[in-house]
Amino acid sequence: MIQQGDRTNLAFGQRKLGGALRGLVLVSMPPEGLEWFMATCDAFIPSLAAHLEPRGYTPQPLTKMTEEPEQTVQLVANMALVAYSDSEATLDFYHSSAWAFHLLQQGAGNLAVDPVVRIDLDATLLKSLLDKLVEVRKSLKTRRP
Repeated sequence: MIQQGDRTNLAFGQRKLGGALRGLVLVSMPPEGLEWFMATCDAFIPSLAAHLEPRGYTPQPLTKMTEEPEQTVQLVANMALVAYSDSEATLDFYHSSAWAFHLLQQGAGNLAVDPVVRIDLDATLLKSLLDKLVEVRKSLKTRRP
C-alpha cells in the first residue's frame, strides 16, 4: 500500500518462481472511495477474524514494495466489494465517474458502475490488508476537515 496525499494505492503483485515480482496491479482509491469501502467493512472485519482464528490461520505480513516490476498497471476505483470463503478471498473493484454521480444527483434512477478488476487472494492476506486500511482510514479522517 502506497499513500500519495489522500489517495490510497493498493498494490497487488504476482511473484515469479524464485521470488521477484512478475507483475503488479495498482488500484488507486480517492479518500471518499476508501471511506465508502471501509464503512462496509466495519462488520466484515470482525466476521473475517472470527472465521480465521478458530481455524488457526494467522494474518500474513504485507510486503513492502521497493521497486515496480516491468509489467505494472494502475487503475482507478472508488468502490469495492469483498468476500471470503474458507481460505480464499476476493476483492472486486468498481468505478463510477464524476458524470455518473452528477446524473444520479440530477434524478437519474441508477448509478452507472464499471467493473475495474477482481483480485483473488488468501483470506489471511486480506485480513492484514484490511487491518492496515483501518489505520489509513483513521489517519485520513484526522487530516480532513
